This record gives sequence, structure tokens and C-alpha cells, in this order.
Amino acid sequence: AEALFASFKKKYDGDPRFQLMYEDGKPLAEVEFDVPIPGSPHRLVGKMDEIITFNDELWVGDTKTANAKASEEKKKTEFNFSFQPIFYTFAARQRGWPVKGMLYRVVTEHVPPRHWIIKSPRTDAQIAQGLVTIHQTCEMILTLRRTFGTDMPWPHHHNNYPCNNVFNGKPTCEYASICCVDRR
Repeated sequence: AEALFASFKKKYDGDPRFQLMYEDGKPLAEVEFDVPIPGSPHRLVGKMDEIITFNDELWVGDTKTANAKASEEKKKTEFNFSFQPIFYTFAARQRGWPVKGMLYRVVTEHVPPRHWIIKSPRTDAQIAQGLVTIHQTCEMILTLRRTFGTDMPWPHHHNNYPCNNVFNGKPTCEYASICCVDRR
């Protein structure tokens, strides 16, 4: 991790294409957000790495690491389907920053490390559709918790009942972080 961070710093420190934005004299880094989802009782809560300009366009900046098996195309596909750009782009726009989307700076474990800049813009229509999906997911979680509680595994796909899909000794259940069942 330290080597990847050092490679990242060496690559981008002083790069004139990137400018960290400031508001009221404070850098827009580690920006917390808590914004309502329109038409929903749910909220988006999180923390953005930074608000930056890249070649004079405003973005939510994020730094990612990737293993040596990663390719730039795989990462582009991953970010294209990710909900992170919906969350962060919507939150930034709600805070008054007209960002285009997320700009990922990726450093890999290759020797030497590879660096990719991957843009993941989001349109208003994509954000609106994503917010509906996020609302529906929150409602589904509440329904599952009401129906099954947190003592029993929830209905799952891609694994068996009870939740026992394990890889390298760790549960790989896609609901592990939200269904509240300790599977150690």
C-alpha cells in the first residue's frame, strides 16, 4: 500500500491538469455529505475524497488501487456499472458543485505500477434512475428486516441456505454488511 501511494504521489503531485477546489479557504477534501433522496424517506450519506478540476472540468475525484490482474478496460466497466458515481455526483450537485461525475485515478500493483485516469460521468437522467433504484433497495432491506429479522439469513441468490458461501475463509455473501447476521 505504501509503495502504491508513493507511486501515486510521484505521478500526480504538481500535475497542472488537476486542481483541488477550495470553499471558504478550506480544501474540498474528505467532504462529508448527508442529502435526502427526492420523494423518499431515505438519505445518501458518505464522504467524497475531493472536488477537483481536471482539464478545467469539475469532478468528484477518487483514488483507487487495483491488483496486477486488473486492466483499464475492466476498471472502466466496473466504474460504469457502479452506484458510487450516482451517490457522489448527486451529493456534489446538491451541495452546489456542478460536477460532471467521478474521475478515478487508479494505480495498479503492476511492476512498475500503471496509472489510469478514468472518467465516469453521469447525466441527470442516469442519476434520477439511480436514485429510484437506491430508494427501492432501501425499501427492500427494510422489508427483509421486518419479515425475517436479523437472526435468520435472508433469501439469497448465488449461495445456499443458510448463508455459507465462503471464499478464503471469509463470507462472500452480497448482503453480509446489511443483514446483520454474524457469520464468523
